[in-house]
Amino acid sequence: MIDVREEGASRNAPRPMAELRHFTIGALRLASHTNIAACLLRHAQNSNHPLATLGIMCSPDRSPERRRPGA
Repeated sequence: MIDVREEGASRNAPRPMAELRHFTIGALRLASHTNIAACLLRHAQNSNHPLATLGIMCSPDRSPERRRPGA
């Protein structure tokens, strides 16, 4: 037997993912990116790129690529 609350929650599960997808595409377009697929690949390679697109800057010594083990 399925609980009513569980059934209602499962019907709305795709909505947050769609909203995140639309937000991401909109943010990339506002940043004047025309090729969304290429931009997503570039952003996936470096964790600082999406932050920079949103106007959030992080220091180079804090990036995961430059961290030393035990630091």
